[in-house]
Amino acid sequence: MSLFTRNLRVRWLYTPGATIWRVHPAVRGRILGEERDLERKQVSFFALDMATGSELWHKPGVGDPWWVGMNRVAGDLLFLHGFATPDMPVERGVTVVAAATGEFLWSRAEWSIERPGDGSLTVREERRGGSVLLAVDPYTGSVLNEHAVHERPPEPLEDYLADVGFPAVLSGAEVQEHQSGRFIAHQWPVERLAGPVELLEHPALVVIAANERRREGVEGGFVHHLCVVKRGTGRVVYRDILAASATGLGMDAFFVQDNALVYVRERRTLCAVSLG
Repeated sequence: MSLFTRNLRVRWLYTPGATIWRVHPAVRGRILGEERDLERKQVSFFALDMATGSELWHKPGVGDPWWVGMNRVAGDLLFLHGFATPDMPVERGVTVVAAATGEFLWSRAEWSIERPGDGSLTVREERRGGSVLLAVDPYTGSVLNEHAVHERPPEPLEDYLADVGFPAVLSGAEVQEHQSGRFIAHQWPVERLAGPVELLEHPALVVIAANERRREGVEGGFVHHLCVVKRGTGRVVYRDILAASATGLGMDAFFVQDNALVYVRERRTLCAVSLG
């Protein structure tokens, strides 16, 4: 189910075939994602051209078909992690893939990712007596140098984040006080909203994602809405349903990059909408 209103246009849609589990904002013009086939227990990864939505590649992961996930995209590299054991969600293992082609470059099951980058990579190796950080060539996995440490180093600032807009997360009380809170109240009865509201103020627009409680007895307890309104008038210029019958609250609903609103509809379709 989806509803579109006038003014804003859909730039592109992408439906890989299974559940879209994670989407990474575009780095060097490529948006990467993680897809999970929940029945077959198979994880795949994909890359799209951010401007057009054209598929650059779509491939299954390397190694274990299920216990693998996206860690980070840095420059021209996609970093994947495994898990220490299937029943413990502790990340362990490093696999590096070329972001432009999906080509497998190298993998080490005994390392953990600390600071990924396309120019440098730091991994952690557990040894008797303590942890050791290794400086590694990110393209080959060759060890460059090592030194013992006992504390996790600070995360580096991601360059791509400067161009990405993420929504603020507002509680019910904060919605009432926020300068754009009136736009939310005009769309849904405040008493029917559940959990926090996500809100991002664009120069001329306000993007809102909110969870509305459904009537008791209706299958699926919530409707997860997406709405874009004009800042001056509050007129709706785009609307969609992120999840029509969600059993839980939806969060991390969207981001804005390259003047496009990017979100996942019903866990299956990645959408990009031009904001002007």
